[in-house]
Amino acid sequence: MGQGDELSSILFDLALEAIFQKINITGHTGTKSTQILAYANDVAIVGRSKNALKDTIVNIESEARKRGLRINENKTKYMDVTRAASNSDHLRGGKYEFEHVKDFTYLGSQLNQTNSTSSEIQARILSGNRCYYAYGK
Repeated sequence: MGQGDELSSILFDLALEAIFQKINITGHTGTKSTQILAYANDVAIVGRSKNALKDTIVNIESEARKRGLRINENKTKYMDVTRAASNSDHLRGGKYEFEHVKDFTYLGSQLNQTNSTSSEIQARILSGNRCYYAYGK
């Protein structure tokens, strides 16, 4: 069984679900200090505060390690979403340090610090233009 097999993704999803249930992340979205957004191997952790986020990372890492999984520090990023742009330092959670970014793409949508949609619209227009001109010849 290799990476990318259907069975691999199913087993990964089951392991993630077990981790989230163990650390009690499941439940009503509005009542938790931390929420998890997960699709396949793309996972976003949304926290109401840095401390809640750090605690969740430590708990996830501990439970993941028990199941033979680890967090990929190079692929994991941290972003503050505030009304004013933030130049925050990297986020430390347990033995990990996550790079602070001002924007990133999650499941094809452009997200940024100020929750502005103008960059998302521009990115989609650019993508559409690239597609149009690629097939124009």
